[in-house]
Amino acid sequence: KFRNNILNMTQIFSTLLESYNPGLANHSKRVSFWATQISAEMRLSSMEQFHIEMVSMFHDIGKVMIPEEFH
Repeated sequence: KFRNNILNMTQIFSTLLESYNPGLANHSKRVSFWATQISAEMRLSSMEQFHIEMVSMFHDIGKVMIPEEFH
């Protein structure tokens, strides 16, 4: 249950980040999906896969600081 709560909070935060640039809608979810698929194929532990799933949702966090005229 703890993992699900963390994952839900991460997904909510990711959605908020994507609201800065609507063109990226669901982009982080797709990146997270594929990163998780690759980590499973690499036979990483379930904890490593979980970490990859979470952090991949934040791979574009730096874009929040980019001025609006560059979006």
